Amino acid sequence: MTAVRIAVLMTAHNRKQKTLGSLAALYDQRLEAGVELDVFLVDDGSGDGTSEAVAESFPAVRLVRGSGDLYWGGGMRAAFDAAAAAHTEYEYHLWLNDDTMLYPTAIETLLATSRALDRSGYPNALITGATRDPGTRAQVSGGFYFKWHPIFMRFELVEPSDKPVRCDTTAGNALLIPRQVFQTLGNLSADYAHIVVDFDYGLRAIEHGFTIWTPAGYLGETPDDHPSRNEIYELPSLRDVFHELRQPKGLNYGRNFQQRFLPAKEWVRFLRRFRPLGWPVPWVLTYRKLIVLIAGRWVYRGRKSVSSLMSRRRRSTP
Repeated sequence: MTAVRIAVLMTAHNRKQKTLGSLAALYDQRLEAGVELDVFLVDDGSGDGTSEAVAESFPAVRLVRGSGDLYWGGGMRAAFDAAAAAHTEYEYHLWLNDDTMLYPTAIETLLATSRALDRSGYPNALITGATRDPGTRAQVSGGFYFKWHPIFMRFELVEPSDKPVRCDTTAGNALLIPRQVFQTLGNLSADYAHIVVDFDYGLRAIEHGFTIWTPAGYLGETPDDHPSRNEIYELPSLRDVFHELRQPKGLNYGRNFQQRFLPAKEWVRFLRRFRPLGWPVPWVLTYRKLIVLIAGRWVYRGRKSVSSLMSRRRRSTP
């Protein structure tokens, strides 16, 4: 059987145990004969000994050291560059989050789905594995479809079925990319530091005539441990809100993509790239809820102040 070489691209920052767990699950894959993995891991300035632990436990991993300001997008670009510099003809790239634990047959399923789609008239399809939270069992990542209408750029996770399901774009937690795709698209876009860089890649793939599919069933687990603010009074001050909206990770409010307020400049760049005429509409729709939340926070704090004032007056009344 012809050898199938896969470049696994990963990036990590200060979560050593999760990184080691993800690598352990990766090397525990039940691979068919001839399938080989070359792992390229960017350690973006970790201070918790991630590089040393990986080198000791998984000496075959090709480590790339980052400065600490790459974030996910920059780290994955560096991993892509390292794979390209290896001068190896890879049949696939596999993007893998360092907090994603693949089930033992995940890569086997990704490859089988890719080949089945080739035979069905969908050559060089991107295959995105759906993952779920190990505690709640709720879906965390995978493929996305446009909810409502594409003009609004509102995405919803595609729930895996008993057969492959077509998607409009994809997250990068566990994404298998055939050679023709990465030769056509090249590296991840440098326009985004952390969020939506995977969505950008998926939409660019669609523009070039490729398709995106999620296989049957879940392929692994990703903890949904992003910080969130689920009450209006937990929002920071208005000054801090605008500060966070200028940061690469944006402002987290809830536990799904729709409740994460993306960095304002990058979101404008993304929308103008893919919706050059109607981009103000989805931009307004994205941040409209933030206005409501801030107003609600002011009302809540106003009521709290009034209540506190009345309590003090009652105590001071003879």
